[in-house]
Amino acid sequence: MNREIWLRIHGGSTHFPIVLLAVSVLFDLLASFWPNESRREGFRHAGFLSAVLGLAGAIVAAVSGIAISRGKLLGTGLLLRHHQFVWPGIALALSLIVWRLIARHRASAAAFRFYLGGMGIASACIFAAAYYGGEMVLAADAPAQDSKAPIALDANTVATGRHLFLMNCAHCHADDATGDEGPDLHGLRKTDARLMATIQNGIKGEMPRFGQKLNDSDIKALIAYLKSLRA
Repeated sequence: MNREIWLRIHGGSTHFPIVLLAVSVLFDLLASFWPNESRREGFRHAGFLSAVLGLAGAIVAAVSGIAISRGKLLGTGLLLRHHQFVWPGIALALSLIVWRLIARHRASAAAFRFYLGGMGIASACIFAAAYYGGEMVLAADAPAQDSKAPIALDANTVATGRHLFLMNCAHCHADDATGDEGPDLHGLRKTDARLMATIQNGIKGEMPRFGQKLNDSDIKALIAYLKSLRA
């Protein structure tokens, strides 16, 4: 399937678990305290249905996210932070919903409080994952920071850039920059400004941003090294 389609599916489906898991907890809390028995039963059904729909949305979002990131279940940078909350949130919500299906009305009040606490944690995990997902979108959409001064290609700058490349980039692009998880970086035709923006802001689902780790001088040295590579 086209990557653009996966992006749209991911963007649309992420809203369901963000909202519905929290709504599920709210309905179940109301069911615990509402004085009218018939209304409590209605809240319980609404809470469970919201949880199931929220989980379904989370699974669709996870599948489309894997497709966008080309099979990366963890990744690096913001993508890693995103996944560190996504997978526990989905696993916890799935486990609790399966338990609720099995236990039904036989669950004790203490067990149901445990369920509510777990769903609250699952909802919080999804919220945190959404936050880091938003950070990736903002990083990808941030405007390029243009610089009119050309980046020097002197030997010292290139050597510094080579060191920075080995420390920060080689695990994805290989030590010789011929590509591994990331693409081959020989013979790049992008402008200095575009390269700087990409390094600073990253690429959603593909490359973490380095703007908080590397300063402008470091990035310029890194670009100098990349420009020294021949196709």
